Order: sequence, then C-alpha cells, then structure tokens
Amino acid sequence: MVGITQDLYLPEGLRERLRTPLGAIMQESGLLSFLDDNKGIRIIAVGDQVSASLIKAGARPSLIIWDGMSLRKPIPAGDKQLLESFAPFKKVKNPAATISKAAWDSIQDALTSGKQSVFVEGEEDLLTIPAVLLSEGGSAVIYGLPGKGIVLIVVNRNIKAEFERLLSDFSESK
Repeated sequence: MVGITQDLYLPEGLRERLRTPLGAIMQESGLLSFLDDNKGIRIIAVGDQVSASLIKAGARPSLIIWDGMSLRKPIPAGDKQLLESFAPFKKVKNPAATISKAAWDSIQDALTSGKQSVFVEGEEDLLTIPAVLLSEGGSAVIYGLPGKGIVLIVVNRNIKAEFERLLSDFSESK
C-alpha cells in the first residue's frame, strides 16, 4: 500500500474493534526488555505518553507521532518539552475519528526522509494504522491503550494484510 487518495473516516461499527489491542499488550518493563533484546529495530511510537516513556527510558524511536494530549488533557510541560526537542518535526492536521490524507502523507514522508516527529493538530489515535502500513517489515510500532498497557506490533506481511482489511472498512465520507 502506497497511500490514500482522500481522508478516511472511522465508521461507528468499527469503534469497538479498535478498542481491542491490535498487537501484543505489554507492560513498560517487558517492552523495554524486548527492545533491549532487539537492538537496532526501527521503532515508531504513536501517542504522547508512550513516546515520552520510551525516550525517558533511553529508547530512540525513529519516529514519534503525538498531539500534546493524553486522555484528552494536555501532557505535562516536561513531557511536552521532551517531545518538542525530538526534532526535526512536521505539523499536520488530523481531525478526530479520521485518517487524513495529509497525516498519511506526513507519516510516509517522515519514514522516508528521516524526520523524527509528526505533531498532530487534532487526534493521533488512528495513525497507528498508517504507521503499520507504511513501515518496513520488522519495525516495531508501539502505542498505548488506556487502562490496558502498551501495545507492540512487530510489522510483517500478515500484520500489514490485517491492517489493510481494517482500513478497507473505513468510509470515504462522514
């Protein structure tokens, strides 16, 4: 999958499916152990808390995708400064319940150009989908699932096929 031609919208019927983890649920210590055992793996972190936690723990994500919010509240100033310093970064608009073409293109550009941060004006939750679909096989896409833990997706052909099926259920109109 190379790209999308227009914004895609989350249909109501798919919301419940996305509340379940799309990969392996881990606690931070287990994730850090995995990353330590797999040095050199390309890491893409989606979300403010998980991105800040990884950086504080010494991991160096290739890309972070964040919006300055956690559970609909602004992140602490120290975490914001930490994520802002993870440059160079690109700003993009992505409304709630949407995968905007602009966000998709920004993630693709960041993964190919070496930009390390995509700052989302709006909501970044659904951007795990393009992060997986645009990542190389063997990459680790990591996101937080409130109340459940950290989700680790190790990208491979089967995972990409599953995410393509998921994306095909999105709507091209609201």
